[in-house]
Amino acid sequence: MASDLSALWARCWDEELKNRKDQSPSYTQDQYSLTGRASAAYGGKKGPEWWADNGPAMIQRWLDWRAENAGWEIWVTPDGNPAIEIELNIKLPGDIPVKMFIDRVFVLPSGQLAVLDIKSGRLPDFDEQLGLYATGLEIAYGSQFRPEWGYFWDANKGTHGTPRSLARWTAPLMSQLYAEAAAGINAGSFLPKPANNCQAWCGVSDYCSVVNGSKAAGVDPLASL
Repeated sequence: MASDLSALWARCWDEELKNRKDQSPSYTQDQYSLTGRASAAYGGKKGPEWWADNGPAMIQRWLDWRAENAGWEIWVTPDGNPAIEIELNIKLPGDIPVKMFIDRVFVLPSGQLAVLDIKSGRLPDFDEQLGLYATGLEIAYGSQFRPEWGYFWDANKGTHGTPRSLARWTAPLMSQLYAEAAAGINAGSFLPKPANNCQAWCGVSDYCSVVNGSKAAGVDPLASL
């Protein structure tokens, strides 16, 4: 079984890498695959070797978790599609377009809907992402299909975290948050927000003077204001 999962992982890795290269031909494999911290044996980063060694085990943990939680049924959308990697293109109030891909939507044994996001790294401290998914489902399919709960699933542990109530992440709130973000982007304002050892996982930390990035010489974080 382990060898089958390793072969499956390798095939899917190659297919995804090809798709990414087709989308952005100028990128190299290292730019796509090097992520957060790993042991010194892997050069301190999670590159292809780390993923080849650890990815198949994550798949097995998912299979085991699904078997142990058989009462969690994959929701079927009103369109008749299973709620696996759902792509939604919605507009928040204020005509703000948002594209999202939702890993899973489950029907819990209680009959309630819940969104689940699969994480292979550090779990988020906040549930805004899950709240956005709930809001997207509400806008796309109607308020009766808005999930009440959200979960992050930890691929390193093979477990889901505590349920997170998504009631506070309303469409007006999400619209306000995204409008503020869009205003900053359009103004060219990208202020650093250092937190949670961000230099270890942020893709642009090398250019960030706040965390003394190796390529940050001469970079003024306030230059765009």
